[in-house]
Amino acid sequence: MNDGTERVTSGPEPAPRHPPRLTLSEANLRNLQQTIDRILAGPEHGAVVWKATAQSAGGLRVEAQCREFGLAFDEPPGVAGGDTAPGPHEVVLACYGACLIVSYVLNAARLNIPLENVRVEVEGHVD
Repeated sequence: MNDGTERVTSGPEPAPRHPPRLTLSEANLRNLQQTIDRILAGPEHGAVVWKATAQSAGGLRVEAQCREFGLAFDEPPGVAGGDTAPGPHEVVLACYGACLIVSYVLNAARLNIPLENVRVEVEGHVD
């Protein structure tokens, strides 16, 4: 029964969207190779400092800044949070997965290995 609050559709479900092929432009690869060459010529060129700031924003919510990008963190209600954003531990897992994918894509592009899709599932346990 539809009381007007449910959306009713007919016909087949649309085909799932596939991400575009994972490729890097020649300019991206040239920049990467220049960075690699600089570091190989002088390892001190590989020393980079990454910075982020984090500020409490009420309750367990935290708002952070990485360069010009903002991030928010919170905890679920079972951990006394407001559930307004992912928890820091979830973001650490997501960051690790993203780091692995970036490494796969960069190295595949440098080796001219075509990638159609990369997916990483990361799980953490607390005891």
